[in-house]
Amino acid sequence: MNIDNNYIKLKADLSKSKIKMEEVEKLEGKDLKRREVAEEFASLFTQMLLKELRKSLHEDENPLYGGFTEEVFKDMLYEEYSKQLTKYGLKPLVDLIYSSTLRMDQGNT
Repeated sequence: MNIDNNYIKLKADLSKSKIKMEEVEKLEGKDLKRREVAEEFASLFTQMLLKELRKSLHEDENPLYGGFTEEVFKDMLYEEYSKQLTKYGLKPLVDLIYSSTLRMDQGNT
């Protein structure tokens, strides 16, 4: 039951944290930097998630596995995937990180 309560709380936080695009465009200075850092953090989190998911594929058992060069290419590919996911698909996550850091900063002042 605790998972259900956490899900409901997270869903409520996400609905509160949604920022309209017009508001993002109006951000200046410190708030704009905070938004950029939130996007970078979400991208890094997504990249780590994709990397762990990729480990479950057991690609090294594939006879067509390309070795080290394929690993380097896929690392760069998944980094770009994470940036695109964050930019276009994970706006609620970025909004949640942004609003959480904003609340933490306001609580400290």
